Amino acid sequence: MNNAAEFQTVEKLSAEKLQSAAAERDNLRRLLAVLVAVLLCVGVQMVQSASLTSRPSEQDAVFLGKHLGYLSLAVFCAFVGSRLSSEWLQQHAKLFFWCLVVLLVMLLIPGIGSRINGAQRWLRFGGLSLQPSELGRIILPMLGATWMTQQRRTSGFSIGTLPSTLMPLAIVLP
Repeated sequence: MNNAAEFQTVEKLSAEKLQSAAAERDNLRRLLAVLVAVLLCVGVQMVQSASLTSRPSEQDAVFLGKHLGYLSLAVFCAFVGSRLSSEWLQQHAKLFFWCLVVLLVMLLIPGIGSRINGAQRWLRFGGLSLQPSELGRIILPMLGATWMTQQRRTSGFSIGTLPSTLMPLAIVLP
């Protein structure tokens, strides 16, 4: 009888700790959202004040309009990215890597890669331009983390597995 009462007490404490941790996590998420919103508002204010001229004209609103358009796109992408699970990212890391390699090869094809200031690093699609190497800053660590996780699950991570983990860097760096 005493063991059953102790078990219920421990179970009740565990449930309370879980609820407390969940509430704290929700509070931290709200705080992060508020801080991001404040930073976005400061950025919009900075662009707006930097685009003002001594003679007010329609040109003043052009930079602010572009900034708000790109900001809307960025917030949408951030929302979509926040909904992706780490399992989904791990499953698709190799696909993302090979898409990155294809984009980097496309830069070398005459007429597709755009030369700016002597460097052929840009892809242009309509009014947007993309530098595929910037995507590598996101994709390569994701792929490395995926491979290290797989190594840890199968044979364990050691110095011997390091070369296979760093192989994507050898392909992309030169």
